[in-house]
Amino acid sequence: MFFAVQVLSFSGPSYAENQTSLNDISRHWAEEEIKVWIGNGLISGYADRTFQPDKVITRAEFISLANKAFGFSHKADQTFKDVPQGKWFYNDVSKAKFTGYISGFGDGTFRPDQPITREESAKIIYQLMQLEEGTITRDTEAFQDEQQMSAWSKPYIKVVASKGYLKGYPDKSFRPQKPITRAEAVVVLDQAVGQLIHQPGTYDLKNTVGGNLTINSGGVTLKNAVIKGDLILAAGIGEGEVLLDHVTVEGRTIVNGGGEHSIVIQDSSMNQVVVQKDLGRVRLFTKGDTSISSTVVKSGAKLEEEQGNEAFKSVSVESTSVNDLVQFEGTFAKVAVKTTVTIEIYDQSTIALLETYTGSEGAAIKLQDNAVLKEIILQAAAKITGEGTILKAEINAEGVSFEQIIKEYILSETVKVVVIGGKEVGSSSPVPTVPSPGEVSNPTGPVSPAPTPAPASPAPESPAPGQLPVEQPAPEPGKVLDIKAAFIVQDKLYTLYPATYDYSAVKWNVANSVTQDTYQTEYDKTVQDVGVYSISGGALPPASYDVTNPNSSQHFSGVMLSSVTVNDSVYAKVYYSGTETISYQINDSYTVHDLDNQMPAQAVPLADGDTLAMVYGDQFEVFATWNGSGWELDAINDQLEAPTHLMASTVSNKAIALQWDPVANADQYHIYYSATPTGEFVSLKDPNGQPVTVTGTTYVDSSNLPHTTRYYVVTAAKAGIGMESGPSNVTFATTYYNAHISLDFQITDTIRHPSEPILYITDKSSKKLYRINYETGTKDSISFSFAPESLTYADGKIYVSLLKAEHSSYTDIAQQQGAIAVVDAATFTLEGTHNIAIDPFDIAADRSGHLYVASGSGQWTEIKSYDLNTFAEIASSGIRQASYIQMHPVWNKLYTITTDSSPRDLSAYNVTNGQYVEPSYPGGYDSPYHGEYNMAPNFTISPDGAYIFNGVGSVFMATNKMYDDMKYVYGLGQTYADIAFDLPSHKFYTVKNNAVQVYDYSNFKQSGLYHLDGTAKYVFNDTDKLLTISAFAGKNVIEIVEKNTFEAAPPAPVSGIQLDGRVADIAYDPANQKAYAIDEAFNNLYVVDLQTQTVANTVKLPYRPAGLTLSEDGSSLFIVNDDLNQLVTEVRLSDLKVVRHLPYTSVKDSGDFSDRHIYHKSGLLYIVMGNWEPTLLVFNSATFASVNYGTGYRSWRTGFLRR
Repeated sequence: MFFAVQVLSFSGPSYAENQTSLNDISRHWAEEEIKVWIGNGLISGYADRTFQPDKVITRAEFISLANKAFGFSHKADQTFKDVPQGKWFYNDVSKAKFTGYISGFGDGTFRPDQPITREESAKIIYQLMQLEEGTITRDTEAFQDEQQMSAWSKPYIKVVASKGYLKGYPDKSFRPQKPITRAEAVVVLDQAVGQLIHQPGTYDLKNTVGGNLTINSGGVTLKNAVIKGDLILAAGIGEGEVLLDHVTVEGRTIVNGGGEHSIVIQDSSMNQVVVQKDLGRVRLFTKGDTSISSTVVKSGAKLEEEQGNEAFKSVSVESTSVNDLVQFEGTFAKVAVKTTVTIEIYDQSTIALLETYTGSEGAAIKLQDNAVLKEIILQAAAKITGEGTILKAEINAEGVSFEQIIKEYILSETVKVVVIGGKEVGSSSPVPTVPSPGEVSNPTGPVSPAPTPAPASPAPESPAPGQLPVEQPAPEPGKVLDIKAAFIVQDKLYTLYPATYDYSAVKWNVANSVTQDTYQTEYDKTVQDVGVYSISGGALPPASYDVTNPNSSQHFSGVMLSSVTVNDSVYAKVYYSGTETISYQINDSYTVHDLDNQMPAQAVPLADGDTLAMVYGDQFEVFATWNGSGWELDAINDQLEAPTHLMASTVSNKAIALQWDPVANADQYHIYYSATPTGEFVSLKDPNGQPVTVTGTTYVDSSNLPHTTRYYVVTAAKAGIGMESGPSNVTFATTYYNAHISLDFQITDTIRHPSEPILYITDKSSKKLYRINYETGTKDSISFSFAPESLTYADGKIYVSLLKAEHSSYTDIAQQQGAIAVVDAATFTLEGTHNIAIDPFDIAADRSGHLYVASGSGQWTEIKSYDLNTFAEIASSGIRQASYIQMHPVWNKLYTITTDSSPRDLSAYNVTNGQYVEPSYPGGYDSPYHGEYNMAPNFTISPDGAYIFNGVGSVFMATNKMYDDMKYVYGLGQTYADIAFDLPSHKFYTVKNNAVQVYDYSNFKQSGLYHLDGTAKYVFNDTDKLLTISAFAGKNVIEIVEKNTFEAAPPAPVSGIQLDGRVADIAYDPANQKAYAIDEAFNNLYVVDLQTQTVANTVKLPYRPAGLTLSEDGSSLFIVNDDLNQLVTEVRLSDLKVVRHLPYTSVKDSGDFSDRHIYHKSGLLYIVMGNWEPTLLVFNSATFASVNYGTGYRSWRTGFLRR
């Protein structure tokens, strides 16, 4: 089913008004889409008032439509040799080539007048929509005509069909070679474009867009929209401007247009933003509550945040050109640089973590004045310049230079020298340090104003962005509108005014609240918004006082800091009769919350130097020091500021680390969390159920579940006096799926101990063998003189191949040298090293004390066997260089696979006591195929020895008979990097990218998956967990996957009756309304009840079936077997029992003879064996006796009997 584009209405004449109605689209299946596209000038009809919707469209016409829809305008300097200037399509082809969504043919042509096929249009849609081969909901195998697809087109069809842009037909075909029509072209592009805005204006949607939405014009404001698909800011915007206001995009936001003052995103939420503009840079400016989960920058850009907005959660700079400039202005949590580019960090901007990756060599990073880079991790050479500050650097690559001085740095073992502050330093060289921003040499705490104590006050509130500051009128001399508080300390009065002005003419009186005795004051000075006055007559008697202005009826309750003497001891006392809540703390000894009870049991007499910290309502903090006879004011501050720069980072599958900037005068912090950014934030509790209180500025929350996103805020607090600030900014992090063990080395080969929780890993670069206990996390290593490569385990020993030279096609066997190291697994000690006359590429051990070593050099070379006790060479055989080898778990047989030949091939070698059974040349015997099945270089034999699994997803038989050894069994439908087995549970596991796929071993069906954090390279099975070695965040890690995190696959929709395995043949039984099907993958016979549409019975067959026929009387099935010795099996249908076999010895090692068919007629069984050279055999069905059926002979590739 297709859905039409909805183009938003806008005032002005429609293009459709200029074209009369077309007479051949009424009731056409694409009528709605065609009308919309005509109405918007994207396509037109013919002069005869027809549209001709079913006329095929050419390649040139198709790209012309695409260019109009997306607004492409830049042209390539050269096109194709069959696209000359002057042709109508020259400009369109030039635009398409410049944009990069067409590439032409290998002969340099474009073939503009040739009809475009469905598979060609799939590639163009893939490129236009900037799709990637990521999450694919269907494979091309879902189409029954996959074999008709060109190999190059399959990846594009997979993704485009998965996204619904191009769909199959009801018969489950795709018809890749079929030309598309004008109507189909409109609908295909319509699916990609989605809802279209192509004229300037304000569009207030107030609804949900089910698919994509494309903006193809500048001067557009889009408001109040929820977009389920992608938002495409198309190239047609040019250098124009677009405002997105309260827009939510659940898909991607693709930015192909806009200028350096262009895309403004306000109060919006976006999943992923992809910036890829063909020419020039585009500016993205975020405001308000905008949040963008991830941003991918593929061209020059400036990412700018309004002050207080931290929209860009994660930024990845990829695929830009060398001359591109990417600028950052604001606060950014994480920036990844994956290409050579210039990065500029603006003044007053902060990036918490910037990491460069392999492929970004030569990147330039410039920090403007007051820019802060909290941490930088360098995996590639880079030059860092500017006056900004870098707090921490981790340097893992040579060729790095810093113009700045760095506070802290770490060099990896491979980095010998780095330039810091203009000087070359190495791992042993001291680097000068500078203070962090805000770091001072004095201890933190209140600072006494000089010469007279004066309170600190906040700066005037800044105007909103885009507004000019409004000047407030000054009060008339001698008058005051209001004060916020008044404090009396010895002989001084401090009044807090609403703003900063000259208050020298303002008069204040201080009156005793009880006796009404009044004291005048004299103006001393104004410090910002605080007036300081001297009280006439000196310090006042302890009491509550009102502060009044003689020119106003207003009066204010003053706060007096005083003392009281009890039993010759002096204690603190505060006098106040107003309505604000006041509490104070003396040192850390006791706190007063009730001014009517200021002598709690914990109260202690005052001593010289004691401090008072007071909270006045929810507005101010007051700090004072006792000098032995009275209080001296230290500071009056606003209420505690909220913590800033709160950041969250994932630590593990259960832990999230938080850090924030310290708040002056706070002595503890409270942490709150929520499951959503706008939900209720509740106090984080410790293991005892108590709210978490933190005295520092970091905390690790270990109370999360795996792969859980938590949002956090932090408040600052003053212990004991109930003061708590407002919340910090909201931050969040998502825990990993799995626990990790970090590996600080490279992975060459790895094996698991057969019974202990240990992995052994070779690192060729460091010449080490590592042992990792994945239960305890402990690691140790053994160093070698030569580079270690392959590993195998046998009888408590680890055998390690050591390279004395690089593998080379030009080093023949006579020149090769290598070594084998023997390590005792129990003690992890090196027992010895043995020289061998071969360049070892891969090794395997048998169960009778022999080691087999395949050469990595010499093209057609040798595989040798050695005695594991003496390491004496026993025998050799031929093999292709750099072949991987594995020993069968049951028989004395080696399987091998080539890595550098085309086509890649499997082979087998039978061995006895180290001797090769087959002739040494060419060595072993090949599989029955030669290129029929694609193969990856990785393969694994199942622990029961029944199957050979290849990394391309193909499964082959492993048998002790050459006839059916290495025959194809089944295809898993997807490739993998490694495989592990859990046969007691009837399961096996494959890994690819970020998932472990789980399969049922009985039918090879996928049952579900486990999620991974990294990209997996290896997988191992343990009792209650799986282990993967994955690439994660630029490093290798062991992921520990708990089996209870299994995610079951949703049931796949099935049309018809589902049969497992590979159905080789079907027979129809009309009398009983049954069908009989044979499965050659798992040797099953399925009995299908056609009336109930169910599988009524499944019979396990003793041999691999190849074909079947129903007996003429309907009582039996005759099944022809793909077996060396048993040709036919008869199954009685009354009880589904195997009743007899027809023995017949086939020609050995003939893969052609495995293609077999059977037919029953007039008491005779006719059996055709072979495809290329078919042979007819005839048997009496009652006696299984051979029948001489005239003069039958073989027919070349026909299968017909000639007489």
